[in-house]
Amino acid sequence: MNALDEIVSAVADIILIFEEAQQKLMANIVMSQPAFERLVSEIHLMVREQDAQSIRIPDVSLRAKMNSCNQTLTNDINELRNLVARDAPLNNGTYTIPRKIYDDFHRILKSIIHEMVKQLQVIDACNVQIVIGSSRQNLELLVRLRNATTIQAVDAVDAEIQRFGQNFQEHVAQRIRECTDLAIRDRLVHSTELLRNNQPNLAYTASAEISAPSAQTKHNRDTALKASITALQDVVSAVMASSKYISDFSLIFELPPSLLDGFQRTPQIEDALRRLEAAVRRGDHAAALQAIQDLIAETQRQIQEGKLFASKMKDPVKQQEYLRDLNELEQVVGKITNCYKKALAGDKDALKELDQLIERCRLLNNKIQAARNPETEMLDSQAKLESCLAKLMAAAKRGDANATVAASKEFLELIKDQVARGRAVAAECTDPAIKQQINDACDELDRLAPLILSAVKQVLANPNDMAAQRNLEQLMDQAKLANGRLNAAVVEAELHKNKGIMDELFDKLDEAVMNRDKGAADERLKDIQDMVNRRTDLGNKLAELTSDPSKKKQILDAVALMNSRMNKLPEATHTAIRDPTQQNIDKFREVARGVQDAAARVTANKVYPQDVYDEAQSAAARLEQSMSKLMSAVRRGDKEAAERHLREVDEQLARQAQLARDLAAKCENAPLKKQLLEAATKLDDFRGKIKQATQDALANPNDASKQAKLEGLLDEAKKVSDWVSETAERMRNDKSLTEKMAAVKVAPENELNPSGRKGDAVMDAAQSVFDAAHAKAYTKEHKCLLDIAQSIAREMALLSEAANKRDKQGMIEAAKRIAGMIGQCEQFSAEIASKCTDTRLRERLLMVCKLPKNFAVQLKIIAAVKSGSGDNDSSAKHQLVSCATSLANSVIETVKAAESAAIKCPK
Repeated sequence: MNALDEIVSAVADIILIFEEAQQKLMANIVMSQPAFERLVSEIHLMVREQDAQSIRIPDVSLRAKMNSCNQTLTNDINELRNLVARDAPLNNGTYTIPRKIYDDFHRILKSIIHEMVKQLQVIDACNVQIVIGSSRQNLELLVRLRNATTIQAVDAVDAEIQRFGQNFQEHVAQRIRECTDLAIRDRLVHSTELLRNNQPNLAYTASAEISAPSAQTKHNRDTALKASITALQDVVSAVMASSKYISDFSLIFELPPSLLDGFQRTPQIEDALRRLEAAVRRGDHAAALQAIQDLIAETQRQIQEGKLFASKMKDPVKQQEYLRDLNELEQVVGKITNCYKKALAGDKDALKELDQLIERCRLLNNKIQAARNPETEMLDSQAKLESCLAKLMAAAKRGDANATVAASKEFLELIKDQVARGRAVAAECTDPAIKQQINDACDELDRLAPLILSAVKQVLANPNDMAAQRNLEQLMDQAKLANGRLNAAVVEAELHKNKGIMDELFDKLDEAVMNRDKGAADERLKDIQDMVNRRTDLGNKLAELTSDPSKKKQILDAVALMNSRMNKLPEATHTAIRDPTQQNIDKFREVARGVQDAAARVTANKVYPQDVYDEAQSAAARLEQSMSKLMSAVRRGDKEAAERHLREVDEQLARQAQLARDLAAKCENAPLKKQLLEAATKLDDFRGKIKQATQDALANPNDASKQAKLEGLLDEAKKVSDWVSETAERMRNDKSLTEKMAAVKVAPENELNPSGRKGDAVMDAAQSVFDAAHAKAYTKEHKCLLDIAQSIAREMALLSEAANKRDKQGMIEAAKRIAGMIGQCEQFSAEIASKCTDTRLRERLLMVCKLPKNFAVQLKIIAAVKSGSGDNDSSAKHQLVSCATSLANSVIETVKAAESAAIKCPK
């Protein structure tokens, strides 16, 4: 591990040079000869050491693997030397590396680290074999002792056990030192202590039974043998489990299958319709033509995919209905193609007809697409189940046995299908909490089904028994709730899958921006828009299934905010590609993170706290969304939809007005406070005006001036709402505007995350270390250790910030500083242990304080190698979180062990 650490440090130094050059868009990298030679020499040293060790590996296959790793490392370093010699000539002690070999350089560096981790695996597997072999020999000696029938035989076996036991104890002690899992280490220590302490009893009880055979002496002998065999088995089990840490370590380089494998965008009909609608409104002929062409192409793809899906449908009635929808979609798109030119020319009737056709096209497309979504059939079951339960109850109440039997069969079939679909979704779900929710709901439905049928029989037998009816109603209500929970959990599973794909797509988009590849970026934007559309649909479904008002509000707010921020992403992306200044790149990443953050909040499984600043942004997004829907409904003369969207507009206007007043209460800037209060009054005034203008426009569908007036009012109200939202963001970031409020509520001294960034596991791990390190210091050395632990926590917080900003250089440097501090942590732990008067506490501290080092090396690898490679970034995030959490836990364990030992140190 030490050799690996040295090489990782050398790799990190070189990658830092690469990162700086890439950030500055340098055509060449200047690298000092000593930095390069350090890497080469460290690898050569490691290969020589492992070559010398490989001949001592008894297993032929493991020895072959070790030799293969050494050969690959030698080839890698030779390839690296040749690459540098060929393309990066040495001038005055520095290499000038051209941009064209960056990728090859990174590939070789990664291969070097990968092969070294493979070597660790080989060594670990060899050590496991040695311990297991020793355990097997120990067990054979115990069997011989059990079968010994003379004192001489007992003494001979006992001598072998003592002689062999010393080597066995050394092998296990080595394993204890290598293991990073505290619980496994404790098991190994406990089991080996049992073996050592029980050893004298083995010979004594065996001799006692031979000298004076009796039931008691036989029992004593068997008990002593059983204790040693059990302890030996536990050693073997713990050693096997301990080897997992090397296995997990290697997974840093073994990426899981990408969620994008097999990913295909759904037909982008909605996007084409939206662009067509906007182009016609502003009279843009070229944009309208492009939108029409895209609409036709995407419709053809939807029809082709739809017919393929229909061919696999088992229900002939549903199949025919689906094919009719596909046929109508094709006809509607044809009518849109014929109508849009007249609408562009200013024909009011054509414009109204186009609005109606676009809305019909949307509805058909959503219906066609929904049929192919995995959750659709399950959500449809809710109404079917309620209808079936109502029939079952009615039939039982009137004593109709035939109808009851028919309804019972339908009910059982529904439950059977629903549970089967639910368990199928659970089997593919990668989130353990959601998987458990689905399985629990399925179990509940399985449990309730026979109870409901039993209760139905009681009602059928006694139709006037009110108690039996109430019992049946209660069971049916429980079934409806369980089915609702199942449907909600299935939607959450789809949301989880959707978020994973979105995260990978954002990583690909970031990569395209960094490479200034506009074509790739545009494709990723289309993919992300597709995922946003899907998440919007899922969010709306989840909101309908959610009975908790606060969760429902969170979901709808998040959906609106996600779409609002998504609208800003293309411009930010293109600006960063066109003019890749750090400011533009930071702006692009800020917008991208905003979309991802809003997407993460589309869930009912977690409640995200919202302050007044968040609320103002959410209200603005909801208002913009509802205004667009209102105007569209008015244009096509859909009174019912218009009234529904008008209520939403009114609700969000009232909400934003109140939020403006809340912001004014926080604001310490007098002019700004006044403006906020004026904005609140304007928003209140708009409510009545928009309501009246909507009614006028609906009452006079052919009067363009009425629609224009409504559209003008909506635009004015939107501007005021957007100003409130922007002001809220200013107040959040500019503390001078709320300085008195800030003085009242200062972030506590031990708060590492005063900005309140949510859902960051690395930041949470840093905070847990920081909290643990705020303990009473009992000695000078203990105080130093606590200070170091707090510094580690601060560096982990910086690592979190760097990862959040995709600051690769910041990640590498933070990880290097953490690794250095871990060494100091171990040093002060050793000093505390040297003064501790309690042997048990001293030994435990010495054992525990070595745990963080391996995780620190892993952290350096993740930060260095992963940040410098072209690998899937979402996997790197997962590895970063896993490693940082393990590191935090090991540091906390060290802090706790140090406190216990420090208490026992002389004052």
